[in-house]
Amino acid sequence: MRALIISNEAEEATLLSLLADWIGCEVVTAAGTREAMAQQALALSDVVVLVTVNGTALREVRRIRRETQAPLLVVTAGLSDELHTALLDAGADLGVA
Repeated sequence: MRALIISNEAEEATLLSLLADWIGCEVVTAAGTREAMAQQALALSDVVVLVTVNGTALREVRRIRRETQAPLLVVTAGLSDELHTALLDAGADLGVA
């Protein structure tokens, strides 16, 4: 299984990469969705983990969904019920704070 981890924070990407590797995933990282698209990593991934801030989460989910239907986990701080619902409606499979 190939996991794509999208995070502009190197420490977060490293930690999530180690966890994904530990469970047997091939891991690819990108600093943002634009970088992931440039690498064509979205189309080649079996699962996508997006680490983002609330202000861009919905836009990023919509951008990712235009490229892939792979399961999408969104990790963001301070996830409100309204944003959580909007993320799920936009195509995220799971949102966690």
